[in-house]
Amino acid sequence: MMPLHVIIDSKVYDLTDFADAHPGGVHVLLQVAGQDATSEFYSMHRHEILTKYASMVIGTIRGETPQVIEPKAGDLCPIPYTEPMWLSLEFGSPYYDESHLRLQKEARVFVDEYVRPEALRIEEAGERPSAEIIKRMAYVLFFPF
Repeated sequence: MMPLHVIIDSKVYDLTDFADAHPGGVHVLLQVAGQDATSEFYSMHRHEILTKYASMVIGTIRGETPQVIEPKAGDLCPIPYTEPMWLSLEFGSPYYDESHLRLQKEARVFVDEYVRPEALRIEEAGERPSAEIIKRMAYVLFFPF
């Protein structure tokens, strides 16, 4: 297969080896090959996908600055309908108050900072979760935020 490169938010990704494994099929990638696919990417994916495939970045476009703000641990995803509606300030819920939102935020920060990196590490290595992450999760369960 010929090299398959796309630009997403000023970064160039080499998708040549990934194309056949893409869940949407190689034909979807071929439609945006050699182009800036930022809007197409974000219309279908969460930003976290780019973190998982950061090893595919082969360069950046000179003079361009990223337009997409990388989320911090615990941030809600801005893509419509990717988060529960009750978490959105625009919609709100009479059943959830500020304490629910604080708990949700703290839980998400914990998952983003500790659980997700461990899950990605053990998925790649084919290992079991470390004793450290199990202890950390147990501590949070018994002594929440």
